[in-house]
Amino acid sequence: MEPVPDAYGSDFLLTWQEALALVRQVDHPAVRLHLDTACVALGGGDIAQAVAEGAKELTHFHAAQPKLTDFSAPIEGHVRAGEMLVQVNYQGWVAIEMLEQTDWRSALRGAVAVVSDAYSGVAAR
Repeated sequence: MEPVPDAYGSDFLLTWQEALALVRQVDHPAVRLHLDTACVALGGGDIAQAVAEGAKELTHFHAAQPKLTDFSAPIEGHVRAGEMLVQVNYQGWVAIEMLEQTDWRSALRGAVAVVSDAYSGVAAR
């Protein structure tokens, strides 16, 4: 379950706390937590806290910028998210989520550079 804030037009599971509460209430291995740096930030949350509190339920992670822009001005949450994912021993993938850019090759290189640096200690096993 991925929280999607009202900034993206959502009206259900707006915060990571709501998504985590639903995952815990359903309590089924097929219903897990999906966190996204941009969604958590736009929902007013702290990504490091979301990772720490949802670590046992977390199965997918998006490194994203608000409004799915490129990574030319990365939010500070990426470094803190990477550190916390390492601390909680996250074993999943970190996926880049970004809308298509005019110069997509340059945007992709920039995103990979930021994500590789911020999430360097995270390794899907």
